[in-house]
Amino acid sequence: MRKLICLLVLVILVSGCATLFKNKMTEVSFTSEPSNARVYIDGLPVGRTPVKTTVSSVNPMRVSFKKDGYEERGRIVGTRVSKKWAVGSLLPIGWLGVIIDACTGNWNVLIEEEIHEVLDPVQ
Repeated sequence: MRKLICLLVLVILVSGCATLFKNKMTEVSFTSEPSNARVYIDGLPVGRTPVKTTVSSVNPMRVSFKKDGYEERGRIVGTRVSKKWAVGSLLPIGWLGVIIDACTGNWNVLIEEEIHEVLDPVQ
């Protein structure tokens, strides 16, 4: 009986697999034509292209590219639910893991990890 209780407690503790085990950060690379454009994520400077940085994979982000003499380009880089983590959340104890990972968003992954923009000259 004691082993069964310990096993049950262990299963409950590992529920919400992505919340407990998934790395919530992802390395993303940014490039542009022309290069040396300033990159901003959610309004905060990251560096100049080409550049790599680590960002949260839980939430979408607004990316902007700016360079003197060129029009600013920007877009939203979205997220999606990772099938691997969704199944992993369901298996240990069922819907509790799914609910935990869905509420926290920890099973999300970025749609893009290599972001390239072509900047147009100001007319």
